[in-house]
Amino acid sequence: MIRIDYVDGMDRYEGRHITFSIDPATTCWPSDTSLPLGQPIAREIRIVG
Repeated sequence: MIRIDYVDGMDRYEGRHITFSIDPATTCWPSDTSLPLGQPIAREIRIVG
């Protein structure tokens, strides 16, 4: 599970199944207690399908 709500333009994919790739350089793992615990946050994604 990857949090992608910080990615611009994702509202057009709401309710749809998408396949995407992430760049580890723009992905971070939070150090706080937000839930789900340890869920990575992607700032940029590439839609594959």
